[in-house]
Parts: sequence; structure tokens; C-alpha cells
Amino acid sequence: MRMQPRQQLLEIWRATARLCYRDGTWVWGGRDGSNSISDAEQLLCLMLPATTDPRFVLEWPDATSDDVLRALNDFGDAIEVPRLLVRVLNEYLLRYTRPDGTPIFSGAGYFHVDGSDELSAEQAGMDIVDSYTMSVAACPLAGRSVSPGVFRDRRGPGSSFAHEIDGAGRSGRTSG
Repeated sequence: MRMQPRQQLLEIWRATARLCYRDGTWVWGGRDGSNSISDAEQLLCLMLPATTDPRFVLEWPDATSDDVLRALNDFGDAIEVPRLLVRVLNEYLLRYTRPDGTPIFSGAGYFHVDGSDELSAEQAGMDIVDSYTMSVAACPLAGRSVSPGVFRDRRGPGSSFAHEIDGAGRSGRTSG
């Protein structure tokens, strides 16, 4: 059996792009629905290789390889892919931040109960280590993924992507 890790990763990215981005909207959640762990796993699946291996670079559009762009073509072109990922990372951070600014590390839909018992709101809202570690891993990646190459705006005067992201961070919570 021949190992092809690059091809396997590109296939994972292709499947992730197809399942997570439908009709121009990011679809949160995995097999257990949307929760801080599953949502972070979606992001890390894309962001970890893109920020740790130069062969999967996304933040410099001119340096992004053709096979990477083909795998992520559901997200757009070499400029739109990193912009979308920055938007989604921003949405994740807003989604899992309480109105007072504290992070949310609960497992909500991640927990399963055997039998007819259901989780209480208190149990579902408990912070868990997996959520914390996933979020801690995703946040530095968000910062490293942003570069001047991503923020060059092709849409003309008065349309700044950096302003759009900055405004989204101050506008409050996103729907979820």
C-alpha cells in the first residue's frame, strides 16, 4: 500500500468544503450537531495544515498551489478562500463568546446520555477540557492566517475586507 498523505489531506479538504459550505453559508456542526468542539474541529481540519505546512499555504494567494485551490474550490478562488476562513474563524469566536466577553467551552450537543435521561441545562453548559484545548489551538491559527495578501481588496474603493472583518467583530453575536 502506498501512502499519499498530501492527496489524502486534499481529499479531506474537498469533503470538508463540500459539507461545511452550502449555498454561500457556513454549516456548523458534525455528526453530533453544532457545539464548541465539533465546530473547532471543522476549523482545525482546514487551518492546521494551512498554517503549519508551506505546501498547503492559503494566506498568500499567489503562493497557493493549484491542487489546493481545486480541493477548496467550493470556497472560491485564491483570494476568497482565506477571506472566507477568516470570516468563519471570526464567527466561531463570536459564537462561543458570552455577551460579557468570557469564552464558552461547553460541550452541549457533544454529550450523550444512555436511556431516556436527558442532560440538564446545567450539565449541557458545563465547560469541558476538549473545548478549551480546541479553542486554544484555533485562536493562534486565526492570527497567523491573516496576512496583507488576504486583505488586498479587488472590489474597489469603499469596500475594504479588513473593515468588514473588523466591523463584524464589533457588531455583536452572529446567528447560530
